[in-house]
Amino acid sequence: MKRLSIFLFSFLLSFAAFAGGIVTNTNQSASWVRTMVRDASVGVDAVLYNPAGLTRLDDGFHIQFNHQTVVQPREINAGYAALNEQTYEGVAQAPFFPSFYAAYKKGKFVVWAGFAVVGGGGSAEFDKGLPDFERGIADLKGVLGATNYSADIYLKGTSAYFGLQAGVSYKINDMISVGVGGRYLMARNTYEGHIKSIMANAAGGDMVKVQDYATDAAAKLAGAANSTGALKTAVGGNGALTIAQLKLNPATAASATALGAGVPASVLAQYGVTSADALTLDEVQAGYTSASAGMTDLAAATGDKELDVKQDGNSFTPIISVDISLLDGDLGIALKYEHKTPLEIKNDVTKDDFGMFVVDEELPAEMPSFLSVGVRYKVSEKLRIQAGFHYYMDLSAKYGNRDDAGEFVTNDGEKTFEGEKMAYLTANSYELALGAEYSLSDMLTLSAGYLYATQSANAVYQSSMSPRLNSSTIGFGGAAKITDRFCLELGFSYSMYNEGDKTFTYSNTPAGVTGTSITESYKKTAYIGSLGLTYRFGGVAKTKTETETETE
Repeated sequence: MKRLSIFLFSFLLSFAAFAGGIVTNTNQSASWVRTMVRDASVGVDAVLYNPAGLTRLDDGFHIQFNHQTVVQPREINAGYAALNEQTYEGVAQAPFFPSFYAAYKKGKFVVWAGFAVVGGGGSAEFDKGLPDFERGIADLKGVLGATNYSADIYLKGTSAYFGLQAGVSYKINDMISVGVGGRYLMARNTYEGHIKSIMANAAGGDMVKVQDYATDAAAKLAGAANSTGALKTAVGGNGALTIAQLKLNPATAASATALGAGVPASVLAQYGVTSADALTLDEVQAGYTSASAGMTDLAAATGDKELDVKQDGNSFTPIISVDISLLDGDLGIALKYEHKTPLEIKNDVTKDDFGMFVVDEELPAEMPSFLSVGVRYKVSEKLRIQAGFHYYMDLSAKYGNRDDAGEFVTNDGEKTFEGEKMAYLTANSYELALGAEYSLSDMLTLSAGYLYATQSANAVYQSSMSPRLNSSTIGFGGAAKITDRFCLELGFSYSMYNEGDKTFTYSNTPAGVTGTSITESYKKTAYIGSLGLTYRFGGVAKTKTETETETE
């Protein structure tokens, strides 16, 4: 049952981003959801995707609000026979996932600002816990001779990295524009969970609360140890006498028989005998004392436990951007680089019965350097396409992982897993995306896109809480230009993740489980629905044929 003291280990790992890199969200506008690529955007969402491209907007003040609802179902197959059930289902979700962008353009200059949830942004909830939590409880079958167990297990966590960013962009000439700015990052993680009412049908009997059963058993075993000591005193302190010898003496036979009958099977196994008759009084007393201590430990381990912890931190990210316009504006190339965010989060522990978190400890939770390259091309007055490439420098960032010495290391740092030293990640992650928009009329535009994402995690980094899996995502939707100044967008996307698994050796020595090979498998999908509203104040209204629209 020592496993119970560390059953939340995987919960320390970061929540997977809903769309994007391992910790970075790229689903930051309705336009992105419906096209899957905005790296060369010249709309208001370029505040986040392509700040230099904001110089292609019309003069005036532009604002955009985006709302998304994100649902990510997850399924884990535990691969451990002792568990009551093999399949665990949970969901990570963000019912309200907002972003807001504003830009004021006058001539060659643009001043811009925005808000987005650049990492995390939702909650993950498992109303049955996870296999990591329940294996130690399932092992009660062997400890107590039980055939069934039950427990009230619950786990919920939230993670959100809120980003406030601002900057300026400048149009050097008709071909080249640049942008520079920064993002102030505010991070908050919360962890809530409990294990309560652990029960088992000890010795095949009725279901009982294990803590109460173990407490009673500890008292009885301690009493038997004391009785053994009393018998030893009665025979002159000769602890070398065996139970078999004492049974031959009428004065001690009854006591010896009773003490021998109560010796736990674990004590017989400890001394390599099949009958208590072969044990000496010293061995019987030591066995009862040890068994009592074991039951006391079991009572403590199976008591109700709760977790209530918050983590907070803040940092700053510099951002630079370049936009190049060619072929009279029909072709655009955009580059953006976000520097690494050296973020640390601090533990605020309200309740931690598991001893998981060090009070006020600061842990690294960096966001990696990030390079995006985008290309936009106007095929015709009706058809426009975009392509994008995202490269996340995960290997040089720290995500809270430790080496064998317990020191925090970057993701290319190594830790021993299954007897082999291996890095947490095998490579930096990347994404490739392609999208297209087609204008049915001056008012209505339809769009679709595809994105492929990699997350190169070694087995040592995989966890049931947040498995790292490669994915393919399709998006579709449309934009309606209600007036020359107001645009409404709707987008939907569906992400299909590759199935993953992790094979490892599980041992729980106090429960007699050693060297069991387990293979866990992971599945998940994701759905996003989005709404975008864009409005421009001031400036001179232009028709679609006179300028690029903000949804392009």
